[in-house]
Amino acid sequence: MSFSPNTFINNVHKTYENITSIILKTPLLHSKWLSSENNCNVFLKMESEQITNSFKLRGAASKIIKLIKEDPDNLSTEGFVTASSGNHALACAYVAELEKVKTQIYTHKRISSIKKQILNSFPNVVLNYYGEECCEAEIHAREEAKKKGLIYVSPYNDIDIINGQATIGLELFSQLPNLDTVFVSVGGGGLISGIALYLKLINPSIEIIGCQAINDCCMHESISAGKLIQNYSYLNTFADGAAGKVEPGSITFEICQKYVDKWVLVNEEDIEKAVYDVLINERKIIEGSAGLTIAALRKTKIANNKNVALIVCGGNIGIKNVVSVFTDDTKLYSFLIAHHAITCNKMNFLTSVGGDEKQLTSAILIQLMAKEICFSYLVYGMKQKRPARSL
Repeated sequence: MSFSPNTFINNVHKTYENITSIILKTPLLHSKWLSSENNCNVFLKMESEQITNSFKLRGAASKIIKLIKEDPDNLSTEGFVTASSGNHALACAYVAELEKVKTQIYTHKRISSIKKQILNSFPNVVLNYYGEECCEAEIHAREEAKKKGLIYVSPYNDIDIINGQATIGLELFSQLPNLDTVFVSVGGGGLISGIALYLKLINPSIEIIGCQAINDCCMHESISAGKLIQNYSYLNTFADGAAGKVEPGSITFEICQKYVDKWVLVNEEDIEKAVYDVLINERKIIEGSAGLTIAALRKTKIANNKNVALIVCGGNIGIKNVVSVFTDDTKLYSFLIAHHAITCNKMNFLTSVGGDEKQLTSAILIQLMAKEICFSYLVYGMKQKRPARSL
């Protein structure tokens, strides 16, 4: 697939204009601890602070707003079809509600109960279940959309989705023009395709590094094989937001082949440690797929004083994953302090739960649920973050 530099860059800028009233321009934070640890200047692009706590809102908004502009009557009547078990589904549901259009979301049968609850809370969403993994649901959803004559909105295999994700590159370059290297988490490849295309066309010397879990690295293995692997076998990963196979024929494969300079694979322990370290050092909640970039940086030799950006792609971490990050009561206590769930000192906290491990774990779960530090809190948080829209 060839891209005219001027056409692509112009399309990204046009997309950005179209979605500015829906998304937030996310902050770029200088990370002192990661900079010191890696002897370079490390910046965190906080897509975890996007309205739906994920970069996925950009792509969903890009596609849906374009569809509305092209055929508003048809979309408002018939709606659209998509497939996802998490962040893309939430993004599509959010935009659909905002723009008052219907959406049918296909997800695999193993979707968590809390995600079901969230998606079913949107009045314009019809949730359907198919298969045991995301890729099966994606293929089935595309087939169902074709049968019903409806528009299918892919999580990543669509140039409009990629244009939306590329707006991260647009923002990043405006925030850090002397950027040297970018680390990006990879699942289906929509995020890295958009960022890599935009930045490479603006400045070909910027290094793009793709980050995946050793347990689940279909895109990396496909790039190594020179073709998309259809029978790829993977293991469970803490970075579940970047998990699963890649849809056959996905345009992201060719883009990754051409524009991604290097790949780094990381293990589960390092991903969990990254999530914990960001919490303690930055006081930020991130999901496992966002931890991929921090873990990958730690495995990569970067020249001194280079400017490095890590895309922190999301913050929708499930409560079970939150608890699994912490291996002792000190870490658990630090977590609650960091998120203002408790204010007493550690001794008083342990005393209040009897100092018993079982009671401590129970107390943590109660505190987490009370503070809604999991996927479910999005229902309440999105309206507070929503940008003002002109009438």
